[in-house]
Amino acid sequence: MSRVARDCGLDALNLACSGSAYCEPAMADYVADREDWDVATFALSVNMANAGFPPAEFRERADYFVDTVARAHPEKPIVCVTLFPYYADVTDEGDADVAAAYRDALRSVVDDSPHDNLSLVAGTDLLSASDLTWDVLHPSDGGMESIGDGLARHLETRLD
Repeated sequence: MSRVARDCGLDALNLACSGSAYCEPAMADYVADREDWDVATFALSVNMANAGFPPAEFRERADYFVDTVARAHPEKPIVCVTLFPYYADVTDEGDADVAAAYRDALRSVVDDSPHDNLSLVAGTDLLSASDLTWDVLHPSDGGMESIGDGLARHLETRLD
């Protein structure tokens, strides 16, 4: 995110919850109460998919999360990023249907929202499966660069 911020002339503030982010209402409320940011990006939520949350529950939680922050800050751009490619998409042990359902759920949260400050970026447009590390979950250095470049391009259109 620091690269995206730098490319867009912004300062980065990372509130990520690696491995334990389940679109908790308390986190949404916390971000909504903060005034020290100009743009938010929400990459939601491979953690929930990996933990076995049903897509319908993910949609409900993501909707609360995104709506809470967007309602509190209608003047600030908020970008939601669907799941990046990961092992569910490319391995026999994965469940590509669940990954697709999660992507569709977040897309519908943004599409159905009354908030004009929301936009969506498909994680599959920012990263390819070949840009993942050995665990077929985390982006490689090149993958992070690809994500950063794509997000920066998208944010530039939202900041004009």
